[in-house]
Formats: sequence, C-alpha cells, structure tokens
Amino acid sequence: MRKEILLVGFVLAMFCLFMSCQMEAEVDLAEVEKSIEEMNTKLSEAVAKGDAEAAAACYTEDAQAFPPNEKMISGRDDIKEFFAAGFAKGFSGLELTVSEVSGAGDMAYETGTYETTVNPGGQDVVAFTDKGKYIVIWKKGEDGTWRLHRDVWNSNMTPSMEISAKE
Repeated sequence: MRKEILLVGFVLAMFCLFMSCQMEAEVDLAEVEKSIEEMNTKLSEAVAKGDAEAAAACYTEDAQAFPPNEKMISGRDDIKEFFAAGFAKGFSGLELTVSEVSGAGDMAYETGTYETTVNPGGQDVVAFTDKGKYIVIWKKGEDGTWRLHRDVWNSNMTPSMEISAKE
C-alpha cells in the first residue's frame, strides 16, 4: 500500500513538473510579434542613419548572420563591422515585412520579405533596390529583450554572370 501511495505521488509530481514545463514553453505570440516589430523598426532606423553600432545592438552577443554569397558572420562585433562596410558601400535603407512569427520559451522565429536601398554614389554607379526574403531566429535575453540570434536572407534578383565564349 505504501509503495502504491509513493508511486501515485511520484506520477503526480512528474505530471505537475511536465505541466509547468509546458506552461513555461508557451509564449504570448502577440507580445512576441510586437517586440519583434519594435526591434525591426530600430534596425531599419539604424540602417537609415548609417549607425552600425545601433544596428548591431539589435543582435545577441553570440548572433550569427548568413548573408548571401559571403561567409557566415559570428558575433555582434563582426556584425557591426559588416554593417559599417555596407554603409560605406551605400547601403542606406531597409524595409522589413513580417509574414509569420511563432515560438516557445525564449526562442522565436520570424519569416518575411525585405526591400533594401543601395546608393553607392559616384557618376558611373546607379542606385538600386533589392527585394528578397528572410528567416530570423530570435532569442529573448535575460533583460526580456528579443534580439536577432540567427539571421538568414537572400535576394529575389537573378545573379548576373558574364560568360564569354572563347573564340
């Protein structure tokens, strides 16, 4: 009888533990979406100002970015350098349109589309707009702030390649 009571107690304790873990895993998606929209706005404003420090602050310390046709970038400091180099080449606008947000616990993901503006200046160089899609994994920090943790994007533009036939 005593073993049965202990077993029932153990099963009940495990059930309660399981339920508490499930409850912690759930997030208020409306709140997460609002936080992500706010951080996306901060990122877009930083890009418009050419402020690499503010743009990088939107990322976690151990963030990784996966730009198209380039090596992976690891860490906030390297992401800051990436933005600074982009601003030097004329990257001056970023518009993000969120398609979907979901998540659990301190992690969330976002998918969407982007539009960037590049205006390199100079007489022979024409400004252009790039459109594409992205997926971001967000991480909620100990301070409660959601930041970009993994950032992947690619263009809808067809890569231009010059191929010449040998004569």
